[in-house]
Amino acid sequence: MLRDSDLTLDKAITLGRAEEKAKQQLAETRETKIEAVKTAKRKDQRTKHKEYVCKRCGTRHEPKKCPAWGKVCKKCQKNNHFASQCKTKAIHDIAQPKQETSDSDEKFDIGSVTQENKDGSEVYYMANVEGIDVNFKIDTGAQVNILPYHLMKGMKHKLHQTKAKLKTYTGTAITVKGKTDLAVNGQKHGFFIVEDKHLTPILGYRSAKKLENIKIISVTIKEYSTVFGGLGCLKEPYKIQIDKEVKPVICPPRKIPVALQQKLKDKLTDMEYKGVIKKVQVPTEWVNGLVIVEKQDSKDIRLCLEPRNLNKAIKREHHPLPTIEEITTRLTGAKVFSKLDANSGYWQIPLDEDSQLLTTFNTP
Repeated sequence: MLRDSDLTLDKAITLGRAEEKAKQQLAETRETKIEAVKTAKRKDQRTKHKEYVCKRCGTRHEPKKCPAWGKVCKKCQKNNHFASQCKTKAIHDIAQPKQETSDSDEKFDIGSVTQENKDGSEVYYMANVEGIDVNFKIDTGAQVNILPYHLMKGMKHKLHQTKAKLKTYTGTAITVKGKTDLAVNGQKHGFFIVEDKHLTPILGYRSAKKLENIKIISVTIKEYSTVFGGLGCLKEPYKIQIDKEVKPVICPPRKIPVALQQKLKDKLTDMEYKGVIKKVQVPTEWVNGLVIVEKQDSKDIRLCLEPRNLNKAIKREHHPLPTIEEITTRLTGAKVFSKLDANSGYWQIPLDEDSQLLTTFNTP
């Protein structure tokens, strides 16, 4: 305005208002551009989140909104992922020979249904069901409990209709009249009521396990007492092959926490009594470190050796291990399976005299 020689008051006011208006419009323009840039950036970020493929459910979703969270996998029974995304190795099915079955839609399997105990091999249990004594057969292969209808008549319990169908191990269908809950020794258990009065009342695996006073294994242990005595050691002792060029190592004794000292003493006494270990009265070239492991499911401890140094001197024996495909092929047609678990594994493998000296360890 100072450059204008003909400047008047009205003209100065007009120019001033124009200047203010221009600055205001410029400021609004800048704010709009900034907001547009920020908005575009947020859209880009949301787009990136949508492109993320979740490893738990296999779909695209925003963070912390996985539909698999809290769900149980139908494949491995673990939480927070679907079976389609499960990392557990596939279970190989064992081929079974084709058998003729009825046209009914079987839902539950009964391990065996018998009318009488012919050879004494079955296990029976007398239980009180709603005030009536019933002699049940304990069937760990049965998924459900069975009670003939004529035994239930005096119990005054209402039957509920069910579409479930039962079959025996041989594939024979069992006619189901209904289902109900009955008190067995004061505990509620579900029962399928069947029409055939000649069928033996059956207590399935779940109910047999829940009733703690049922000791199924004790019958087998008593019958085969000679098999279950002692450690069950193998007949031939094992010899550890050593590379003589590797220098022997003598580990110093380790400090034992005060809380574990008495447990260690009791464990050593027990192992010596059972013949697992014995005291060494002569010098040895190898002395291993002792490692104490506390068991989580009990107050017991496990004694291990620190094998790092000794393993460097042991000569490896190479043997091809069978694959799961080879094993399942050999099991084709099998119907009965059992899991064997060695009690205190490796105690059953005795060592020869020279190998025993290699496993010497220090005790406080």
